Amino acid sequence: EEYVKREVERPLRDFFTVVRVKGGGVLPVRSTGPIPKEKLKEAVKELAAVEVEGPVRMGEVIVKNLLGLGVDVVATWELE
Repeated sequence: EEYVKREVERPLRDFFTVVRVKGGGVLPVRSTGPIPKEKLKEAVKELAAVEVEGPVRMGEVIVKNLLGLGVDVVATWELE
């Protein structure tokens, strides 16, 4: 019942995607918490402009406070 109520009033989604790596390739990332479903496209657009350069450690913050939502985006893989 709680889940249904939340899904109707303010649906949230965990966010997983990739960011570009300088010189080629991609790095998988995820949000540290769920974001509003209606912000997913905007989040994808913002991260499309992000490019990282190694080294990056798993769990390292790639984008702080994504879209002002209080959620960070962190690496889910190591990059040398």
